[in-house]
Amino acid sequence: AVRETTFKLKAEGEKLTGTYKGRFGESPLEGAVKGKEIKFTVKVNAQGQEFLLEYAGAVEGDTMKGKVKFGDMGEADFSGKKE
Repeated sequence: AVRETTFKLKAEGEKLTGTYKGRFGESPLEGAVKGKEIKFTVKVNAQGQEFLLEYAGAVEGDTMKGKVKFGDMGEADFSGKKE
């Protein structure tokens, strides 16, 4: 299933901050970007249970893709593009 998620990302040097907006509401995110590699985590609340989304991937021009881990519930591929 394809789910629309919006990220507002801000890089200062290698530090990444921003906002996640998706099926688990809205949460702050933080991570790092080094060259083309990007990693960030988001704490979200699902049915009263807090868990961590861990994104890791690569940036290529205006696109980004990689894997997202949903706490202990497994992982999935993600891809995105700049608006």
